[in-house]
Amino acid sequence: MHGLHNNRRTLLLGALLACGVLLLAGLTHPFSSVNSGRIEKPRLTLGYLKQTDAAPIIVAKELGYFKAEGLDVALEPQSNIAMLETRLLSGALDGTQAPVGLPLATRIGYGARADLIVPLILGANGNAVTLSRQIWNDIRPAVATDPDGRIRLPVRANALSSTHPGVAGLIGHLNFGVVSELSSHNYQLRYWLAAGGIRPGYYTASDKAGTAGAQIDIWPVPAARMTATLEAGTIQGFAAGEPWNQSAAARDLGVPVINSAAIRPGGAEKAFVVSQAFADRYPNTTAALVRALIRASIWLDARDGKNRDVAARMLAAPEYVGISASIIALSLSGHPHGSDGTEGLLKEPSRFFRDRAGVPFYSEAIWYLTQMRRWGQIPTYKQDDWYEQTARAVFRPSLYLLAAHQLVAQGRANPGDFDWQGGGERREPGAAAIDGKVFDARHPNAYLDQFEIGLKGRETADDVIPLQD
Repeated sequence: MHGLHNNRRTLLLGALLACGVLLLAGLTHPFSSVNSGRIEKPRLTLGYLKQTDAAPIIVAKELGYFKAEGLDVALEPQSNIAMLETRLLSGALDGTQAPVGLPLATRIGYGARADLIVPLILGANGNAVTLSRQIWNDIRPAVATDPDGRIRLPVRANALSSTHPGVAGLIGHLNFGVVSELSSHNYQLRYWLAAGGIRPGYYTASDKAGTAGAQIDIWPVPAARMTATLEAGTIQGFAAGEPWNQSAAARDLGVPVINSAAIRPGGAEKAFVVSQAFADRYPNTTAALVRALIRASIWLDARDGKNRDVAARMLAAPEYVGISASIIALSLSGHPHGSDGTEGLLKEPSRFFRDRAGVPFYSEAIWYLTQMRRWGQIPTYKQDDWYEQTARAVFRPSLYLLAAHQLVAQGRANPGDFDWQGGGERREPGAAAIDGKVFDARHPNAYLDQFEIGLKGRETADDVIPLQD
């Protein structure tokens, strides 16, 4: 991978990096004095979910990166997001893998109120939408094709609302699963449906499930239960991280039809989360955790992905993801199962480090906040600067870049591994999403105004549901 094995390390560059990170962190920042000093709390318990995006945490444990930082880390699987949140807020977990929406929700008081921070993103992409085999067979004639008969990519949700025989009447009778109402899967599924003209419903004071005015209902289902719930017919589709889409495909129970990279390229998936109190009390320990996770992320993306087969065998262990290494390898490699022409739909693998995947950009937090506003989790209008301030309170790119600087100073990473410009403020407007819209974090309300489906301006869910039913 470009830059991962760059050995240029001049005194001038080292000085520039040191100055840049100190300026970024700020002289009054509690981390500005951290120089890989004494570990205040060496024994730690970290939570994780049984998904491939837990890979940096598991790899850091298995390859000894935590140990190299003086940390004795126990990993504890969490059966669902609610359990994960409860254990993190109670202090039973020192840190955890979590949906990006969780620390944002707790900061604004959607559910429990707590001050959680994100010093590192665990990866980008890696999710998919899977339809049951029966639903795919039903809509296949309505899916757009190219002149040569191949499926036109990406597959669009409007096929679900087609008037084609065999499809008409599906709307209003479909249930989809997501891991949590705060998970990236939820927002990506909603984005895909709305881009196809299908209303996924709103969160209201009386409808915490987010089904008010919905044309397709979306329900929380634990990730490890997605395939079984699909097989039982309780849901007809789901959005989830891997390896659960590939598990459904391998058993011919489901057909993954679009991945998250095709819905919105480069979107953050899971975050590594600690409490603000933990980071304040244990700054050296927090920095050590981030250093270990960065090293694991670099390893996962190094050698053009050749380390991923090794990672798949690690994750396959019963105490971790506990599913066939071959299925996990398909997920990590970007060469997944498919059928009926869908083999090419999911060929963008997860990114853990490359293209700055690990940096907790403020802009990424702002995008998630816009989606929370769009679907009513933020029920009322907020000015643009509110989005910026909330993002800065939760996402901490300075902690990531300080840890990166320390790794370079220790000789455990190369200066060329990192993009030091911009300081994590915001990622420049990138590639268009599936609906052609480009997100600019400087103007969140103008971004929301572009959508035909979803709350915008000073609208509330009560304003729009009667108009759309």
